[in-house]
Amino acid sequence: MAHGPALSTARGVNIYVESEIRDSLSLLDVLYANQFEGESFDPELLEQTEKNLYRGASPKWLNFHISEQAESSGRGLSLIKRDGYDTLMQQILQRRKRPGVSTVKLSHQPGCGGTTLAMQVLWDLRKTLRCAVLTGSLTENRNIAKEVVQLYKAGNQDQHNTVLLLLNDEQIIENLQEQIIEEIAEQEIAPRMAVVIFLSCVRKDVVMHSDHVVLKRALSQTEKQNFNQKLKSLSDCYTDQHKQFHGFNIMQTDFSPHYVSQACAVFSNVRKANRPPKTQLAAFLALLNTYVPGSYLLESQCLDFLKLKDSNYREHRLEDRMKPFSHLIISYQQDTNSEKRVRMAHTLIAQSCTKLMAEVGVTRSDTARNFLNDLCKGEVPPCLLGFVKDMLTKRETKTEANQFNSAETEETRKFEKERFSRLILDIIRFEENIQGASVLKVASGQFRQNAFFPQALSRIYYLELKDYNQAEMWAKRAKERDPQNSFIADTLGQVYKAYLKKIMFSGEPHETLHVFAKKAIEAFKEEEQLAENEHATDLKGYGNFRVSRYFNTSGKFGYVEVCDIVYDVLHRNNVSTGLDRQINKLKDLVHRIRNDAKKHCDFLNAFLTYSKPAMQKQDASYNCKAVSSCYSKYVEHPLPDLVMEIVNKLRDDVNETVSSRGDDNPEFYIVALIKGWPTNRNRNSCNLMELIEKMRNSYESAYAKYFRSRYLCPLLYLGKDDKGVLNICVPTKREGRLARNETTITDNTSECLRGQEKFFRFNGVIKNYRILATVGGVEIVVKACIQNRVWKECEVSFYLGFTIRGLEAFDIQTKATENENTAQT
Repeated sequence: MAHGPALSTARGVNIYVESEIRDSLSLLDVLYANQFEGESFDPELLEQTEKNLYRGASPKWLNFHISEQAESSGRGLSLIKRDGYDTLMQQILQRRKRPGVSTVKLSHQPGCGGTTLAMQVLWDLRKTLRCAVLTGSLTENRNIAKEVVQLYKAGNQDQHNTVLLLLNDEQIIENLQEQIIEEIAEQEIAPRMAVVIFLSCVRKDVVMHSDHVVLKRALSQTEKQNFNQKLKSLSDCYTDQHKQFHGFNIMQTDFSPHYVSQACAVFSNVRKANRPPKTQLAAFLALLNTYVPGSYLLESQCLDFLKLKDSNYREHRLEDRMKPFSHLIISYQQDTNSEKRVRMAHTLIAQSCTKLMAEVGVTRSDTARNFLNDLCKGEVPPCLLGFVKDMLTKRETKTEANQFNSAETEETRKFEKERFSRLILDIIRFEENIQGASVLKVASGQFRQNAFFPQALSRIYYLELKDYNQAEMWAKRAKERDPQNSFIADTLGQVYKAYLKKIMFSGEPHETLHVFAKKAIEAFKEEEQLAENEHATDLKGYGNFRVSRYFNTSGKFGYVEVCDIVYDVLHRNNVSTGLDRQINKLKDLVHRIRNDAKKHCDFLNAFLTYSKPAMQKQDASYNCKAVSSCYSKYVEHPLPDLVMEIVNKLRDDVNETVSSRGDDNPEFYIVALIKGWPTNRNRNSCNLMELIEKMRNSYESAYAKYFRSRYLCPLLYLGKDDKGVLNICVPTKREGRLARNETTITDNTSECLRGQEKFFRFNGVIKNYRILATVGGVEIVVKACIQNRVWKECEVSFYLGFTIRGLEAFDIQTKATENENTAQT
């Protein structure tokens, strides 16, 4: 980079970047178009960097430079591109043509080259796009958005170029996309191309059929041939050294269990008693890398541990100190500013070592406890705290497959969390559940400010050990450590609810049930209040979620479930003589909570009817069943169908009168808007824009805080009858389906709308990132169902529907696209 770092432009030329811009991009690792060009390197550094990669270190940009130079000079073969490479390149270049923000996804099993593939794509596109890796804190979305837009805009207006951003946390994509869209609108940018394309590269132990790129621990025939050729090239360069290139060799052998077993054979000689420090450290690394892919220890931590534990310690390199395990462990420096990192050479090696240790009596729980006691004393590096938290408390997502739909993809399945982290689940499976509790107890003692470890400990006590006293104690301790966190507070209510279910069928005196029912109700009501008080700017992270984007409804659902349990106990057939006093107390409790039970059900009915987690995701079916069950018992009639209530009001002849106080609910404004809609028969329309604005304000007041990032479901569509008169079309409740043919309505499957004669398309124009349409001579603003469709100022057509927030446009098409579709039908 003789003239300094350069960025590519959309026109195919490079511009040099001023230091002021480079310094301002502190949250992004930018890969410049001329990276390493004109630079010279120490041959030993190049050789060590290449060997580290093949041994199992994380890839560095220098690896791709070395590979490129070797191929161009004929001195060797380039890095192998796995089969998903061409698909990723094609998807990225296609999405570049779409203005706005888009995402390309790569899901990969740990240790199969997913990160290398993603970085290879960035390297090969560095002269075409502006490539960067997200390195900043995931809680800094607003600042990340500013930097991404700044990187896109660098240079003159005609020098802008799409940013290709690599990130490894799919949970933040939706929020980050919204922040970038807001930033684009604030800066009044009118992009002619994609502003940013997210390349989401996410490790998953189980990857399913999907419409995005999936990389598994299995090679195609072409990949096998490429790896065999590369093996010959490496053996020519490194003679016998290549035999310990475990990161490469495991892939070259198609992830052979035999190869892994042979490589880890040294662990077969380990004995449970009197293990030397190096064996303990190897066990720590294996456990950590087995359950937290991408994790590592700092070299200084490893050396300090060996020094502390070994009275005969002498100053030697870590590699020398760790023999005979050295070939299974890799030390590497990610960049010049970071300390050396240490980890096992491959995930499969870590898993095999952990399993072998367990077979000789060094159990996972023993290793975990020793790890916590030896490496987590005093001040713990933030990276290690994060790894430990993931290892002990991160509950992976499991999928609830639909047995009637074999073609179902990852996006359309229902998602639930496992009960515990993978490590705790394995300890329960292979040892005893009490050992899982023991590990979490040690973690709770070592990290005395952290609420997540006692929370997980409470969960194992009430879910596995059925020790509700201990569960209550640890749930309260978790609350003490983070008293304002509603997600932490939820555990105490869940403990009481679980105990209620137990005594419901145990024959214990109903006095006990009455006491714990009151405790559960109070716990969930306190959780609800904490959820109401939480704000987006001051919340801590919770597991995989950034809770500032989600309103915690667990307290409301918990309250409803407790009400349901109490009612069932009171009305069971075996509630009889001798317990009149206790039964009267339960009757009194049911009477006192009746109104609150109805209020909770009314809220949750609206929550589940008007919104869902995402466009392609549904709420768990048991939530709907719980609300419906409780409502029918306490109100004594079925749960109302809120959409049909709106439709029935539309069929009434009564005209709606807008309150002068402006306190009408959003449902009222849907009716008022449709009844006042200008038609051929009704030219004297109401003030549409005033009603639209009042409905938006009503939504903000009634629901916005609760629905936050949830997708708002279409409730009604405007259509026409056989005579062309305004009519309404209703999707069936909650499923977003058309009543006639049960075809799912989403903006991605708009053919179902086009196939319905009742629907008709409205015309409008896009201006300033909004859709403007003229209705009855009045210009109105319509929100786009997908904001990413309204960048370019042009004429469009769309279907018009109502969410609880107001009017929304679906299946937005430019006039040219609409004409193409018409010609094809």
